[in-house]
Amino acid sequence: MANHPTGAKVPKLPKGARIALIVAGAVAALYLVGVVVFSNVFMPNTRILGRNVSLRTAADVQSGLTDRTDAYTLHVTGENLDLTIKSSEVGLTFDAAAYVRDAISETHPWLWPAEVFLSHDLTHARGSSYDRDKVTTLVNSAVDAANAKGTDAVDATIAYDSASTSFVVTEEKAGTKIDGQKAVATVEGALDTLERSVSLPADDYVQAKVTKDAPELAKAAEEANSFLTAKLSLNLDGKDAGTIDASKIIDWVTLDGNLKATLNEDAIKEWGSGELSRSLDTVGTERSYTRPDGKVVTVVGGTYGWNVDSGSLADLIVAGVKEGKTATIDIPTHQTAQALPDASGRDWGNSYVDVDLAEQHARFYDANGSLAWEADIVSGDASKNYQTPTGVYFIDDYFNKSNPESTLIGKKDPETGKPEYETPVSYWMPFVGNSIGLHDASWRGSFGGSIYQSNGSHGCVNLPPDKAAELCSLIDRGTVVAVHG
Repeated sequence: MANHPTGAKVPKLPKGARIALIVAGAVAALYLVGVVVFSNVFMPNTRILGRNVSLRTAADVQSGLTDRTDAYTLHVTGENLDLTIKSSEVGLTFDAAAYVRDAISETHPWLWPAEVFLSHDLTHARGSSYDRDKVTTLVNSAVDAANAKGTDAVDATIAYDSASTSFVVTEEKAGTKIDGQKAVATVEGALDTLERSVSLPADDYVQAKVTKDAPELAKAAEEANSFLTAKLSLNLDGKDAGTIDASKIIDWVTLDGNLKATLNEDAIKEWGSGELSRSLDTVGTERSYTRPDGKVVTVVGGTYGWNVDSGSLADLIVAGVKEGKTATIDIPTHQTAQALPDASGRDWGNSYVDVDLAEQHARFYDANGSLAWEADIVSGDASKNYQTPTGVYFIDDYFNKSNPESTLIGKKDPETGKPEYETPVSYWMPFVGNSIGLHDASWRGSFGGSIYQSNGSHGCVNLPPDKAAELCSLIDRGTVVAVHG
């Protein structure tokens, strides 16, 4: 084994290495000095909430902030909102030292060699404390008052566009009502940084729940447009009663809670029993006509006329629209009339019986509209409230033309249990069930004039026997009887 001589010298580092170590030590020292300095001094180009604090010490800045918060208030503005919060109202206190430490940490002192060349706009430092419940109460109260004057946001939806003749997605509309929870967060953020004023941002307002980009809306528009392909022609007893196409169907397309386009069947039924029935049903409605002698007559009531089966019709329309059909629908009816109503409401032809209670005279016009029969009458006794009912009626199924005889039977007398009268007639021509009709009255010696006012019938139209016989030969079941006056 070889032995080293005692007291041998350690070899010296090369000169270059020694210089590198010295430089590294100097840089490290400089870096550490910078860390120490910029842990207590704000870097160049630094602002706190807009105030220039470049190269100012933490103590200097702290002193200025302490003075600044002595009479602090926060002014909050928004739609219909103007609120000022005083520090005393929310128990606001401010730890300036903590705030400054937090602010300096935002500049990253450990990265000062790079950070000194950057701009710093510090907005996130925290140093304040306050009663959050009091802030919430103040803000919510102001928001409630503002929202009382505000407008709601409107969701995007689908609507019919006449230009494109189709359903399209409509854009949502912003409202002016404030979201209280978001407004509280905005105010707390301002208090945290001791801002003097804050305006509520757009996100603090109640937003529409459905936006135009919702894929469900595009699908709903497509589904809705599928209904518009239907074209249904309405036929009422061989007569054109209108057409149901896109211009009408749009009223029946709605969106459900899942943004699905549906056909509102209840709306169709309501339309059938309402608008359509009013336009087609004539039973009991006001109708006007001009008699061949020139007299203009208006009559209300009766049992004759159109009566549409709106429930069955609605089912046919629903099925046709859902299937996108182009077809003709025969309108189901409970009762038909001779013609569709004209502008005055008349829905019968040239031939009818006209009973004029004011004139106490009846007339029958034939298929050509010519006067074929007329006679004086006696109608219901006005003094006993037996007035003949007015309206448009028709000779009903109780009429037996080949055997028109009948016996008129009055109400039972409660004391005797017998009818008030039993009167046989030779020509019974009923038009209100089997209770009111035209008939011969052989017991009368005269007709017309004012007889009905004190010695009228029990509601029927009394005729001279020979005139009753003539009329019976001219009319049939279904002949219209218009009673007016």
